[in-house]
Amino acid sequence: MKIFPSPEQTRPWMLRTGVAIVVALSVWILVIGLFYVRTRMKLIALSYEITTLQKKCEAFNKRKTELLLELSSLKSPTELEAKAKNRAGLVFPSIN
Repeated sequence: MKIFPSPEQTRPWMLRTGVAIVVALSVWILVIGLFYVRTRMKLIALSYEITTLQKKCEAFNKRKTELLLELSSLKSPTELEAKAKNRAGLVFPSIN
């Protein structure tokens, strides 16, 4: 009566278990690697999008400043008087 199995009987089982562990670890490393690459690609895409939106925001702020300056010049009394004289031929009425 043998208490322990012979080495020939245990080796195939240990070999299958070892291969299964190696395959499982390889798959796990592959999944983690793919997740890392996907995350980095998403980060790069979002970074590019943020840069593009910041440039648009700067352009909009510049245009806003230009329009506010134009609005303030159009509201000035001297500008209104000059446009009335030049474009419409209007003059202030005389008191006489």
